[in-house]
Amino acid sequence: MTPTAPETLLDAEAELFKKLYPPLRRFAAVVTPVEVEPDDLLQEAVTRALRRGSLTELDNPGAYLRRAMVNLASRAISGDSSPACIVPMPALPPPRPAVTSTRRT
Repeated sequence: MTPTAPETLLDAEAELFKKLYPPLRRFAAVVTPVEVEPDDLLQEAVTRALRRGSLTELDNPGAYLRRAMVNLASRAISGDSSPACIVPMPALPPPRPAVTSTRRT
């Protein structure tokens, strides 16, 4: 039984994404503002690209996604219409003072 066209396209998309994910994740970690998760930035870039069509149809999907991440990150940094899914991480609470023993020997 031969796979149908949609299954073949989905397999091609999955293989392409598996190949592109590690370098794109590293790139996202570099360009993402500290308060934003790199995976959120990457996911938003991929989601927006897939809304336009298949990743396999792009001439250079890696370059396209890197440019999309740079654009999204610059918007998040400037505060200019940051996408709803790129939400800053909550600030960590201040550290508690060290507890010292008051027990006398």
